[in-house]
Amino acid sequence: MNKWDTVLLRGGGFPAFWYNYGYGCAIYNQVSCFVGYSAGALCATILTFPDLAMQNVLDEALRLRSDVRLGHLDYVITKFLDQLLPEDAHTQANGKLGIILCRPCNMMKAEVVSHWSSRRELIACVVASSFCPGLVSCGLVDPVYGSVDGGLSCDLSAFSSSVSFVIDSCPPVNFMAYNPEHDLAK
Repeated sequence: MNKWDTVLLRGGGFPAFWYNYGYGCAIYNQVSCFVGYSAGALCATILTFPDLAMQNVLDEALRLRSDVRLGHLDYVITKFLDQLLPEDAHTQANGKLGIILCRPCNMMKAEVVSHWSSRRELIACVVASSFCPGLVSCGLVDPVYGSVDGGLSCDLSAFSSSVSFVIDSCPPVNFMAYNPEHDLAK
């Protein structure tokens, strides 16, 4: 059985969420740290808490589906995580979860956040990693972190090469998970 230090979950919207979540559930006992951006950040956050029952995650997602509207995705993500995460989520996640943010004020470079001082701050960070102007809420950048969707970063390839394993729901070849050393897209 493989043991991976860090697994990167890439974004890609709702299809990526379900692909990443399903694949991540199959390997989470073998992972020390999940890192993600956009939909991958949402999955990485949930996978950091192995006590969350898959059925609860699915039930909550179905309950919130009618709330999904343009400009309100931040509300849906916040409510979703609010229902699922334990009260001390930030304490449990510190050092075991990495959320990739993209800072426009820093030439669109990626930044990994892995420590939070509150549960609310952790949830806000996941929302920030998924921030697409007009889709998530109003404004050009996330109001809390000053970032946009982590997938818009100009240097994500640097993260792919520094992790043990990458789960990618939208690679150029087909749906698969791969090791960066065997990336067929290179």
